[in-house]
Amino acid sequence: MKEFKYTFVQSNGIIFEVNYYTLGSNKTPHFTTCAAEFNRTRTDFNRAGQSQEDLLRGAALAFYHKWDKLHLKDLTPEQHSAILDDIELLKVRYPYYLVNSVHSTNRFSDEKDIEYRYRNQLGREYVEIKL
Repeated sequence: MKEFKYTFVQSNGIIFEVNYYTLGSNKTPHFTTCAAEFNRTRTDFNRAGQSQEDLLRGAALAFYHKWDKLHLKDLTPEQHSAILDDIELLKVRYPYYLVNSVHSTNRFSDEKDIEYRYRNQLGREYVEIKL
């Protein structure tokens, strides 16, 4: 099953990550989500990690509620396919970027850049950014 790392700009200052990848020496990939809120000057996060309930709204929160039960779990092929289908819905709603290599980490500077450049795109047609 294909590994992935998506970061969505959920609203002004808030990003939502959806990941399925093999971390370090783990033998199998795992599924995770997390959310983060930038501080006013975007030099750091006010909140980050498992803060989805507090930060997310709309389709991003619905995605989180639907799939949180599989957080850090192995996925079946059917679950993997269904999650990818739901990611397609998020991609229509929110600006996003896909990390090119699932073995690299999301850099703070990349997350800051995507949020800054595309915060005014919210609610419009999707924007795909390749970093």
